[in-house]
Amino acid sequence: MPTGHTTTAQQEKAVNPKSSPKRAREQRSDDGPAILPGMEHFVDLLRKVKRPALVVRLLELASGDALPELQALADASKGKLPVESRQAFFHCVAKLDAAIRLRLEDAVERVILLSDDYGAQAVQAVLDARREDDATVLAMPSDRHSRALHLYLLQEFPPRQNTCRPDRTRAVRLVH
Repeated sequence: MPTGHTTTAQQEKAVNPKSSPKRAREQRSDDGPAILPGMEHFVDLLRKVKRPALVVRLLELASGDALPELQALADASKGKLPVESRQAFFHCVAKLDAAIRLRLEDAVERVILLSDDYGAQAVQAVLDARREDDATVLAMPSDRHSRALHLYLLQEFPPRQNTCRPDRTRAVRLVH
């Protein structure tokens, strides 16, 4: 029968309901949506991508300018970008012309669509492990966003050498 008295252990448990030995993770967020209103897909991708050098490549191809400061930030990161680096990316994109930002957002929306379950399967089927650049991306564990961005860059900005990709092959067949 309950006596209405609580023990010292019960009181301490009530005071510290989650006293776990795990260290508290500092929650910091970036100002991406405030810096880049209307570019929520770009903000989302930059937060998730584990190979930020691909984002730098996308920005350089879209703007037509080299971005060595962003490349240095991407090279310094191991995986996802830290908050300070993302802020620098957001400010750089905010300085771009509105038409370029619109093209970037449309491109990144397509990349995000390729990052879901079905899109990831399609990307996996198109990438070829025998190609050096594809093998690097395929070796990265479960980074759907980087794989999708890699494929998008190959399709929209193919290297100068002859590449045989299914989408390119279909496009050539439609023309002839």
